[in-house]
Amino acid sequence: MKKIEESGGTTGGGERAGGLPYLTDPRQSIRAVLKERPGDFEVEEIPAYSPCGDGDHVYFMVEKTGMTTNGAIARIASALGVKPPAIGVAGQKDARAVTRQWLSLEHGDPERIRQLDLHGIRILDVGRHRNKLKMGHLRGNRFLIRLRDVAPTAREVVAQLLVALEQQGVPNYFGDQRFGLRGDTARVGRALLSNDFKEALELLLGRPSGADDPTERARSLFDRGDFDAAADAWPRGFGDNAKLCRTFARQGGDHRRAILSMPAKNLLFYVSACQSDLFNRMLADRLRDGLFDRMIVGDVAWKHDNGACFSVTDPQTDTGRAQNREISATGPLFGARMKA
Repeated sequence: MKKIEESGGTTGGGERAGGLPYLTDPRQSIRAVLKERPGDFEVEEIPAYSPCGDGDHVYFMVEKTGMTTNGAIARIASALGVKPPAIGVAGQKDARAVTRQWLSLEHGDPERIRQLDLHGIRILDVGRHRNKLKMGHLRGNRFLIRLRDVAPTAREVVAQLLVALEQQGVPNYFGDQRFGLRGDTARVGRALLSNDFKEALELLLGRPSGADDPTERARSLFDRGDFDAAADAWPRGFGDNAKLCRTFARQGGDHRRAILSMPAKNLLFYVSACQSDLFNRMLADRLRDGLFDRMIVGDVAWKHDNGACFSVTDPQTDTGRAQNREISATGPLFGARMKA
């Protein structure tokens, strides 16, 4: 259960976790309980396209409750007798939630998939398509969030908040879940990009953060050099960490070889977290500088009506368009494909 505070009002002046500023004034706020139970947070994937009805790939929509996307894929793969990488997925969904998303399997048996009976997993729909589902093959996600223990007086504050967001838009920060239980996935990504494999491994397996950390015992054992005991001490749900710990022990303490034994998608997840952290920092700077709904020369603007992008050369005109909700400034996801 996580206590949260939602802001209201129309002016800036406070910061959220991680030093990221609010658009609205946190002095006007409501208190509520978020994610008291999985059903309080529902996520429905909006696919980029629907199954066309023919092809070698079986598409199936799953509803999972209280588990990660990778955990659900592992269980489905085991039940179907295939390896997890054979199952295509468009995006990761929250673990402490009820989520619905499409998966795919080449040469799968539609009826066998339809009849899967796994705890916490339901098959909602099955179809066929001509290609494997890959990361990013989605338009977005639709959320239903239930807040509990909300005071009756919150209605007025929420109404003010919604007016402010309607007028100014919403700062599209990457959320806390992108940065892991301990908030350090971006640090792991930076270490990987710097080829600092020792730092990355110690962040993943060591450096306990306190009694509230369920991984504290495993991390403490790792820091003491008792790698086999540390591998056995990782709690349920941290199988990748336990496997990495055993690999490190077998490699005789070779940080680089241990890290590079990890699946490529895991390594890319940490690099993606680093990209997300840099995006959040740039967005935070725009809010602090009063540039959230203003355009400056060199911005790459996004058109709301058709998704096209263009470079801003007339900031005065384009600021008016931004404030009329025709366009928005975009932020960088640093990488080889980023528009300079």
